[in-house]
Amino acid sequence: SITNITNKIDEMTKLGFSKEQVLNISKLLPSVFTSTIENLTLKMNSVIEHGYSKEETIDMICTYPAVFSTSVEGMKEKLSYYDSIDMHDLAIKYPRQLMQGVALSYAKYHYFKNKGILVTMENYYKLFESNKVFEKREKITKKDLLNLYKEAYEKAIIVD
Repeated sequence: SITNITNKIDEMTKLGFSKEQVLNISKLLPSVFTSTIENLTLKMNSVIEHGYSKEETIDMICTYPAVFSTSVEGMKEKLSYYDSIDMHDLAIKYPRQLMQGVALSYAKYHYFKNKGILVTMENYYKLFESNKVFEKREKITKKDLLNLYKEAYEKAIIVD
């Protein structure tokens, strides 16, 4: 209802978003209007707890509203992993990269590391190039890559 939408906009502005930002988020993620303000606050706070400022978190969500549709545990796993490989700024500078699952990022990161290539913020794109491009160049499928690092990934990924 119109009242529900108006209330949600008001609630989100109290979280720090401008009305324009709320409307832009809702265009990309209409389900934001069905989420409770407590749930949205919880998700924002889970990002802030990883060392991002409120402003950085708001910018991240405005660029990648799916932060609000990702589970708290899933977001913690992603942010913790990128922190562990010294790529904390990835979520701020390139939040859309958070779409990729951690298992694939882990596998690509270690694949390159084993080849003597350190992936950093300067060449972060290596983790996120399309599977088609990666497979053509590296001669390994996504499935084989994930299987190659599955056991190590399962042992390494621990969320606080």
